[in-house]
Amino acid sequence: MQHVKRRPTHVALAVVLAVLVGAVSHPASGAGRSQSAIQAELAAYIDDLFDSEPAWGGALVARDGQVLFERSYGWSDHRQAKPNGPKTVFRIQSLSKTFTAMATLMLFERGRLSLDDRVVDYVPELREGEGVTVRHLLRMESGIPDFITPEALENIDRFHYPEELLEYFVDRPLIFEPGSRFDYSNSNYVLLGLIIERVTGRSYGRFLKRNIFKPLKMRRSRFDPPDLAFAHGRAVGYDDISLDPPTEARYFHPSLAYAAGGILSTARNLLKWDQALYGERVLSQETLEEAFTPGVSVYGMGWILDHVRIQGERHKLVWHTGGGPGFRSVLVRMVDARVTLVLLFNTTGIEDLSDKELYRWIAKLARSVGNIVLRDSG
Repeated sequence: MQHVKRRPTHVALAVVLAVLVGAVSHPASGAGRSQSAIQAELAAYIDDLFDSEPAWGGALVARDGQVLFERSYGWSDHRQAKPNGPKTVFRIQSLSKTFTAMATLMLFERGRLSLDDRVVDYVPELREGEGVTVRHLLRMESGIPDFITPEALENIDRFHYPEELLEYFVDRPLIFEPGSRFDYSNSNYVLLGLIIERVTGRSYGRFLKRNIFKPLKMRRSRFDPPDLAFAHGRAVGYDDISLDPPTEARYFHPSLAYAAGGILSTARNLLKWDQALYGERVLSQETLEEAFTPGVSVYGMGWILDHVRIQGERHKLVWHTGGGPGFRSVLVRMVDARVTLVLLFNTTGIEDLSDKELYRWIAKLARSVGNIVLRDSG
């Protein structure tokens, strides 16, 4: 989620990646260079590129699920003098969409819904969306306008029931014919959250806990609208950490983000999520392949898809980002080499990137990290 009109996935990556300092040693595998040499190269690359714009948070790089590089920095709560650490919980904003998409596909595999079902069959309140299907929502191809508007942002700190979010967009006309093109709209994933609730009879958060977080032992991940989860281990979001004291970001109630961006997690928990998507612990390979296949754009089902050349070979990237007041997140999966990068920040970015700029940043980041990790690996 983001406090601008559109594009909540846009992350000020030059800011987000700026402050990765202080490596922690972990077991690593691979031939050629030593673990310490790989760690040193990762640190040097990130420090040299991004040390000019400090931020607070944490970072993790792994291969085959084994952590190669991990660090935490800055304060999770400056007022209480609590530093960020491996167990600090961050709001991951639009990275939450990866969970919402996979949860919807779970229901598809269980025969509880079809991807070609009409959304109005589950959410009849959607008066302007007669031709919109579940598949259109997953791929951001519905034409439903984004509910993040000035009206919604006036209530940014207020608790919302899911049905209340509908009031921000159900009466607005579609901006294009469903399936004809792509437009990033948080409304799509609000509707998916409601479909999950109405099909299962459970709240969105309870469904995720029972079907994803608990089975995958993601103990420090949760969707919790009252925002009471991990009260003593959750990061505070900041706007400007150059000031003394740093300015805290405006409070963004997670119920407003809902299934489009309301989840809390840690870097280690997101690595568990990444690893579960290589096997069939979450979904069958057939369904995963469909999720990781682009529609009319580079967006699949809850994931952005791209390719990058690393060590002379073409590698598929599966990734998503998130951003909003006080927080940014990045999860990049180099799936052919099984290299994972997680970045979580409790500082607001200075500027937003266009789609093309964001894709270039992610590709450059993946290429650079991939070259360091995969060089001489055999």
